[in-house]
Formats: sequence, structure tokens, C-alpha cells
Amino acid sequence: MNNDYFIHLFETPLEKYFYDVNMNEIVNIPETVYKYLNNGDMSDEDISIVEKYVKNLKDNGYLKKKRVETVKNPLTKCAKCYIDNKINYLVLQVTQNCNLRCEYCVYSGGYDTRVHNKSRMDIGIAKKGIDFLIKHSSDCEELKLGFYGGEPLLEFELIKQCVKYAATVAEGKKIGYYITTNGTLINDEVIDFFYNNNFTVTISLDGPSHIHNRSRHFAYSDKGSFDKIMENLSNIKKKYPDYYQGNIQFNTVLTTENGFSEIEEFFKNNSLLKNNTMTSSLVSDVYAKGERKVGENYVREERYLEFLMLLCKIGWLKDYRISQLMKGTFDDLLHFEEEMSKQKRKELPDEWHHGGPCMPGVKRLFMTVDGQFYPCEKVSETREENKIGDVLDGINMEQVHKILNIESMNHNICRNCWAYSFCGNCILNIDNIDKENNSNNNTMCSVFRRDTEEKMKTWCILKRLNYDFESEKIQF
Repeated sequence: MNNDYFIHLFETPLEKYFYDVNMNEIVNIPETVYKYLNNGDMSDEDISIVEKYVKNLKDNGYLKKKRVETVKNPLTKCAKCYIDNKINYLVLQVTQNCNLRCEYCVYSGGYDTRVHNKSRMDIGIAKKGIDFLIKHSSDCEELKLGFYGGEPLLEFELIKQCVKYAATVAEGKKIGYYITTNGTLINDEVIDFFYNNNFTVTISLDGPSHIHNRSRHFAYSDKGSFDKIMENLSNIKKKYPDYYQGNIQFNTVLTTENGFSEIEEFFKNNSLLKNNTMTSSLVSDVYAKGERKVGENYVREERYLEFLMLLCKIGWLKDYRISQLMKGTFDDLLHFEEEMSKQKRKELPDEWHHGGPCMPGVKRLFMTVDGQFYPCEKVSETREENKIGDVLDGINMEQVHKILNIESMNHNICRNCWAYSFCGNCILNIDNIDKENNSNNNTMCSVFRRDTEEKMKTWCILKRLNYDFESEKIQF
């Protein structure tokens, strides 16, 4: 067989499949066909039968060899229009300081990024940023203004001034306010301010006290922050119970030396936490100076919770509340289902780009304390190539186009990758946008391929067991 077919073979415990990259379809195939496409040894009789099957697949449009020839993100031609009219979310870095020193923080010194310092944003720069948002959001009915750090509540007075100013210049548009905080500085004045301005508040909380305090302690002592956070949460809920339920959410950073189970039980059973929205993420290894290893217990417990979730979804496990820690996993699967159902095609276009980069600055324009613009708050501020402009001179469209088309650095690799349509690689994972064959980029490629295949397998199993993605929504 000619192994230039642009496909990816995989199997589940139930059946054999190939993913056709050109058609963007997953095809269930007999074991003999799977073996043939995988260059397995076969008898002459089997080969004759299988070749007829393969011919039928080709006649129906499958098993093409076509690859994308030219790199160009289709958003490139409309990038300026997006930048000029569709920016709806500005995240202000009001300070680079923090009152905690978390072991895994990307600003702790263990990463190739900036470190905590006393730099802060002044109101003049903040107002210019808000003006920029208003000027570049003519197509947006609602705007979002976020506050980030460091610990943003160290600059509470500045935040109050920003909210007051935004309300006066918003030109009648609705503004939503967002803040990510460690939760230790939330006093009665802050609570009232959040409530009166309908803030959505994301609080970092890593689990029960002995887990949380292991990583998240105050800057000038070894004292953990858990007790102070729980005290503040109790105060918010007591003053404004409905607001607490709808606007307070939590993010848990999972360190792999801690298992899932204890953290899951904590959030599921604590009366302050169990009914609120929760997200989780692994300790970041992007820009990390050292290797981040994943323990066996962590992987085993994660797999077990995912297994229970899937049993629940197909109706084989009754009276089970799906873990909040699995929300992101299933959301990814729902997104995969959407991609599979909406992106039907006959073949790949001649000119295209993998789907990793979002429109830089439009989804979450990040402005640093000194008015520098970055695509979002997750990218390193120490790398000049990540910057897309500043509040005085505006956004550099040449840099936006470069970031949108990062595939050009590795096109010969990307064009032959079976996971091309599902790639999530963006500037966050690139060592240097001006350098070809980035080692970090190549490492992330293997991660994306592995995760995509796992989603394909899970999707196929659920489909095989008659799970209806359309009619049923996941409940947490």
C-alpha cells in the first residue's frame, strides 16, 4: 500500500478507525482494512477483498494524499478590521507585585518570565488603555474590563478609579468587570464594591488547607493563605448570598504530587464551594526552567474520575455527581464534537493555516503596567517578539500578521501532521517566533497529537454506545 494517504489510524477496545484529514471524518473500518492500511502482512485472498474495499473508499472521496501548499491564516485579510472595531476585552495589569509567594507561580523566578516587583500602573496609562478599548470596539455591544497582577487588589484604589472612568466613557455600552485574585485582601469595602459593580471574581484556591498552604503562602512569612481566604469567602456569602452564588468562582492549580481525589472531595463537600463554578489547570510548564514531571498517582486518579464521568454520561452509573475537575475535559470533548460536525469538507484547501492562533489582542488584549500590548496575559512579557504594540502608538499589524501565521516557521512539519485541523499551538508555546524548528514547539506538537487521539477514541466510544451529544448537556 502507498502510505502517503493523509490519514491517522487508531483503535479503541471496541473497533478500528482511521481519521481522514482531507475529509475531516472518522471512519470505522474492518480489522483487515486496518491491517492493510497499517502495512500488515496479509494473504493474497484477503488483499484482493480489502483492495476492493479501499477502492470504494477512494470512490467516495476518502484516502486522498493532498496537503496544504501555502501557509496563510484566512483571518489575515480581515485582521485590521478586527483590531479597529472588534476588541471587546481589555485586561489591565495594575501591578506586578503580589502579597503571596506561590511555589509554582510563573513570576516566582522558576520560569523564563518577569519576576514580582513593585511596578504599578498609574491612572493616566489606565485611562489611555480604556480609551483604546472604547475606540476599537465599535462593533461590540458589550465590553469587558479585567484586572490582573500580581495581586490586583494591592491597587484597589486604582481599580475603583478605572471602573468610574470606564462608566463615563463607555458611550452607553454595557461593561462587565472581571478580576483574578488570591482572595486574601477582600475586606468589606472590596465586597461592597464588587457587588455594586457586578464583578465576576475568580479566586485561586488549590484544595484543603494542607494542600493549598503547601504552595500558596504569604510573601514575608511561611504562613499559608487558606484560613484568610475561607474567612473572606464566608463574609461575601453572608453579605450577598445570591451574588456569591452567581459571581464568585474558583480556579484550582493542580500540582501533580497531589492526587485528584482529596481535592475533588474538598470542593464537592464544602458548603462554601460546592455550588460555585470551578475550573482547574495543571501547573504550567510553558517557559519553565526545569522539567515538570507528572506522578503516577495523579494520572491514575485523573483517569479514574474521567472513567466515572463517561459511565455517568452513557447512563451506566446512576446517582453520581460528575467531578468539577472533569468539566474542562468534557468541554474539550464537546468542542471536538462541534469541530467534527461543522467542518465537513471534500479536501484541504490549497492555502490554509492550522487553528492554533486566535486573533492577537481581540479576544483578551493585555496591557502591562507601562502600557505595552500583548496578545493575552499568558505570554511572557520578557520576550520582545510577543509584544504587539503599546497604548501610545497602537497595535503593530505586521506583528499581528506574523503571530497569526506562526505555522510558517514549521510548515514542512505542520503540513504533514494528521492533527493539523485540531492544532492548538500558538505564540504561548513558541520559544522564538523568528526561529525555525523551535524545540518547545516540537514538544507541544507531540502533546497536541496525543491529546487529540485520546479525544478521538473517547468520542468514538461514546458514539458507539449511543451517547447523544446534541440533546444532552453535561450537568455538574
